[in-house]
Amino acid sequence: RSMFFSKLHPHEAEWVAARLDLVDHSGQDLSSTTTPPFDDCQHPWMPTSVPSTVLAMLVENGIYPDPYVGLNSKEIPDIGDCGASNYTYWFCCRFVIPENEWMVPQGKRWWLFMDGVNYSLQCFMNGSEIPLEVDRGMFLRRALDVTDFIKADTNYLAILVKPPDHFGKIPPSGGQGGDHSLAMDVTAQFFEGWDWIIPIADRGTGIWGDVYLRRTGQLRLQDPYVITSFKDDKGDSWDAEEDSLHDGGGDDDDADFAPEWASLEVGMRLVNAGPATRARVVATITHEEEGDGEA
Repeated sequence: RSMFFSKLHPHEAEWVAARLDLVDHSGQDLSSTTTPPFDDCQHPWMPTSVPSTVLAMLVENGIYPDPYVGLNSKEIPDIGDCGASNYTYWFCCRFVIPENEWMVPQGKRWWLFMDGVNYSLQCFMNGSEIPLEVDRGMFLRRALDVTDFIKADTNYLAILVKPPDHFGKIPPSGGQGGDHSLAMDVTAQFFEGWDWIIPIADRGTGIWGDVYLRRTGQLRLQDPYVITSFKDDKGDSWDAEEDSLHDGGGDDDDADFAPEWASLEVGMRLVNAGPATRARVVATITHEEEGDGEA
């Protein structure tokens, strides 16, 4: 179980952001000094919160108009015209680990979880870069071991967020999916526009998922899943994942399907301080008629 849990939201942490090409400091500098003006934001820095996209932050700070009002979206530069640098930003955070939470028994680990960053990133804490196995992908949930980087009292975190590699251009005539370049990246394809939405100027760049800390034991379980299947006495089976009936020689009419037993396959990742492995538990549940004894 988690010994300590904290979401790095505004009530527990302070966030500021600035455009990469307007900041003359490295990630090591930004995560080891008070260079980001947390107490008195001045250009190019601006206050923000997480989760947030770059565009949402710029609208909130009055840099661009609200795209949901009138034709304001036409006043916001599209990344295909202005380039990636316009939406490449540092997100910097200052947070405190209370002294009573810092006492770490032997074998405990600190983890920094990031539930969604679009698209690629670099991450620094207290003057050091945190290694990433995979540095890009909108839908990848990350769990970073920061035991060797975090400390008691005040901590500094700096995350450099870059737009998708193939953000594409929107033809003058518009069209569904723009020039479809975005399909080369693992991100939401509608960011280049679709039949129900106009193109998103920053292609959804930003920290769109929660960022939080956990302190756990040496072993941690993650990514649990359950696969359920049902069978009846005629040999038919129902795959809940595919939501489909598989004919095993009986009647393939869905309405006549009466499951006699169910199979649950439970899987998860077992993570330790070194390599990860997989653990699997299989349980079988037998249907019990009313009045019967234990199945």
